[in-house]
Amino acid sequence: MRRKLLLLVLPALLIMAVVICVLAFSNPWAAQTRGEIFIRHLLEGRELEVQGMAASSLISLAMTNCPDGQLHECAFTNLLPEWGGLSEIKFAIGSGQHNSELFHLFFTSIDTPISVVLIYSEGGANSAVVGWRGFVPSEGEDTDRDLLDGRLDVNHFGKA
Repeated sequence: MRRKLLLLVLPALLIMAVVICVLAFSNPWAAQTRGEIFIRHLLEGRELEVQGMAASSLISLAMTNCPDGQLHECAFTNLLPEWGGLSEIKFAIGSGQHNSELFHLFFTSIDTPISVVLIYSEGGANSAVVGWRGFVPSEGEDTDRDLLDGRLDVNHFGKA
């Protein structure tokens, strides 16, 4: 009797342990930051969602300066085909002083992350995106910090 009970309970406990380990290390329900969501929409060409998170000044700038007047088209001009497809977006660091956040984008065909900074209106990361800069391969922490703080101003679009 005890042997039968053990044969029933042991596999169930083993399955539960495996499931708990998988969830603990992968966390498929991890929350994305507002910036990660914006970048994903931007790079997927989901213009309506992008505009819903962008400041009206950025949308107006896109209408006169971007192909087809669309924000995602301006972002696409910074992407190189040899990078491959987007595989992951990771928040790196934020700067409250500059209302900006640095993200690392990982692509399928290069090992180096691509650094992108989103610039927000005065409310910080929970407010509208007013611009971006970067879309360049990361050259390390010092260069990323310069990009975040605006000392390195490459591929800048929108408000500083």
